[in-house]
Amino acid sequence: MEKMLDDVRRDAIAKLKEAEETASKKEQKLLVEAAMDVMTLHYVACGEGMHALEEKAKIMESEFLKTLIVLAANGMDFESAAEIATNEYWMEAPDGTEAMIDYIYIRGVLGILEGESEQVLTEILQTLIPKNRRLEYRVQVDKWEKVIKTQHRKEISDKFARIHPPVFQNTDLLHHISVLEKEILILTDKSMKRVMREMEERDLAVCVYALWEKVQRKILDNLGTRVVTKIMEIVVSLAPVSEEEVSDSITKMLSVIEVLQRRGALQELYESYDIKNYDI
Repeated sequence: MEKMLDDVRRDAIAKLKEAEETASKKEQKLLVEAAMDVMTLHYVACGEGMHALEEKAKIMESEFLKTLIVLAANGMDFESAAEIATNEYWMEAPDGTEAMIDYIYIRGVLGILEGESEQVLTEILQTLIPKNRRLEYRVQVDKWEKVIKTQHRKEISDKFARIHPPVFQNTDLLHHISVLEKEILILTDKSMKRVMREMEERDLAVCVYALWEKVQRKILDNLGTRVVTKIMEIVVSLAPVSEEEVSDSITKMLSVIEVLQRRGALQELYESYDIKNYDI
């Protein structure tokens, strides 16, 4: 399989080099656009799942790319998808710039199937673009990341805002939630950040899910933008959460606070919040 893919890669590179001098600026720009199409598909697959790719295929102009997307969306295994993709490439026998565009599509979709990270795929696609177009590619990637990530944060934030934890019935759990909420409200921001560093992301997300909105906000306000988005993503994917998991995560955070207090690692300002005004 590696040889099959390598043969296609070498063929595409050779044809691109042959056409490089005569290729128009428009043709060269299509290489950058092809790579950006792949990155968009990667984002969709990571955020919404492989099944969501098929809907995205409807707006893609390349029939070759549509074929590859359908393979990925239908759960085709890597080996079979690679064989079908390379067979289609040789049957179409693309020339010049189009050969590299098709290989970019092959490499990109297979990378998505393999679960490659955004950073890895971005760098690999860059090496398939002529050096005189790479600056344009990096500029497009930067713009794309800003737009996509801003849009993603908004989508996750909207979904997070619509999630409401169930009314817990376990009296011990309700007591522990109340204790934790009071503890968080009397901690300084500096102490909150210290507590957050000791928590696993999933446990932290479960706590955020279960706590009062004002306490949620205090936690999220003491995390970086990337981490906040990650925590919200976990909450959205988890909901609803069982009482047992909520209890475990609440207990873990209470334990972290207790240990740090014993070490003298937390600087509490009890006067910063009037606990009497906190209705539990």
